[in-house]
Amino acid sequence: MKTNLKIFAAVGIMMGFAMGVNAQNSVTQGVTANASVQTKLVLSQIQPLEFGTVDNVVAQTKTISVLGVATSSGDAPAQTGVQQGIGKIVRTGDAMITYKLSSVPTNLSGPSTSVLPIGSFVTSYSFTQAGAQSAGNATVGSDTPVSGTGTDIFVHIGATVTPSAATTSVGLHTASITLSAEYN
Repeated sequence: MKTNLKIFAAVGIMMGFAMGVNAQNSVTQGVTANASVQTKLVLSQIQPLEFGTVDNVVAQTKTISVLGVATSSGDAPAQTGVQQGIGKIVRTGDAMITYKLSSVPTNLSGPSTSVLPIGSFVTSYSFTQAGAQSAGNATVGSDTPVSGTGTDIFVHIGATVTPSAATTSVGLHTASITLSAEYN
């Protein structure tokens, strides 16, 4: 029994030396940590997308372009108050961002159960509110990359409405459009 204890003690001591030898063979290397600090993106609405007056005529469309120009099929109703929607994105310096219309309505909701179908959204962007525009991605939900000078990006939004005599009644119709942006 004493012999077994001596053997176990000898093995334990040798293992300790082996572990000590391994510890002496370790190396260290410094690793650099970096971070680029930027400000949070800020989004705001400059002006809502306004279709103005829309006649309740089956399949007569009214389109507002990203420049705020209204076109209609059939007899054009009054153009007072027509404007493209404009959202503003404030970013850090010239940092690359992407934006998209992440949620768009299929209808503008009106009085009672009245709906005004809306579709064919389009966007463009500029670096000043009234500046020259660059085409955005015409597919809703698809990112539009933006790089260039300045901190402000203005996103211009246009769309088309098509009233239906069966479902669109007289009165104000509204809905929310969601613009989202992120740093690239």
